[in-house]
Amino acid sequence: MNFLKPVKPGQIVKFSSKIVHAGRTSLVAYIKVTTGVENISVVNGFITFIHVDEETESLPHGIVIEPVTEEDHLLNEQAAILKRK
Repeated sequence: MNFLKPVKPGQIVKFSSKIVHAGRTSLVAYIKVTTGVENISVVNGFITFIHVDEETESLPHGIVIEPVTEEDHLLNEQAAILKRK
């Protein structure tokens, strides 16, 4: 996560997220937080979720992500690069 600007107590923020990459057992979401009124970006980054069974063993989820927009393609590529690290 990249923390870009501070948020003041009581300030309204908006969280936006979308799944941008799917592995065999993982899903990567891109998260963006902006200030409510000014719409200034304050936090952004990627979070990886792993699909697990009742015993917390990773399990294939069968989800396929098809990037549509240029931004989707860019975020998908960035998520794939982070996954390899």
